[in-house]
Amino acid sequence: MPKLVDIAKLAGTSIATVSKVLNNYTGVNEKTRERVLEAVKTLGYVPNASARQLTLKKSYMVGVVFTESLDIGLEHPFYGGVIEGFRKHISELGYDVTFISSKQSGQQMSYLDHYRYRNLDGVFVCTYAGDDTDLKDLFESEVPCITTDVVYQNVPLVVSDNIDGAFKAYEYLRGLGHEDIVHIHGPIDTLAGRERLEGFKQGLA
Repeated sequence: MPKLVDIAKLAGTSIATVSKVLNNYTGVNEKTRERVLEAVKTLGYVPNASARQLTLKKSYMVGVVFTESLDIGLEHPFYGGVIEGFRKHISELGYDVTFISSKQSGQQMSYLDHYRYRNLDGVFVCTYAGDDTDLKDLFESEVPCITTDVVYQNVPLVVSDNIDGAFKAYEYLRGLGHEDIVHIHGPIDTLAGRERLEGFKQGLA
C-alpha cells in the first residue's frame, strides 16, 4: 500500500507538498501539482478516508432524509429519480450519500442526532412530510440543509415550477381538442400538490 512518502519520492517533492496537493490547498506550483498527481496515479494511491476526515474536519458524506406517502421507497418514480440525480452530482464533487433514519443501532434517534452521530457535512431533505417535528429541530440547528418540496424560513429550496407546469399541461390537452379534463393531484399538504392544483385551476379560469 503506497504512502505519502512514496509519492513524495517519486514526484521529487516533500511530504508536506504532497499533502497540500491531495487536500486541494493553494500555493502549489502547477507543474509540481501535476507531478504529484501523476505519481498518485502511477502508484495507485487511495487516501485513507478516516485520516482525511480528521485532517480536514469533513466527512465528505451528505445525509438524505427521505419519506414518501406511498411507502415504496426508492421505487417511487419521482423521488427515486431526484435522489439518484442528487447522488450523481455530488459524487462528481467527491461526496457520498447516506440515508438518515429515525433509528440507529436499534435506538430511536432524531435527524439532528443522526447528523451529529455520523459527522455529516450537510443534509438533503427529500420528503413530503413537512409537518415532521424532527425537521424543525434540524432546520433550526447549525446543520447546512437544502430541501425539495418543504418550505421552511431561510432553508434553500429546489423545486419545479409546479403552477406553470400544470397550467401548460392543461393548455396542451385543450390544444388537442379535449374538453373534459380531470386533474388528479398529490397530497394537498405538500407544496407540489397545492401548486399543481393551483395551476390546473388557472387553466380552468
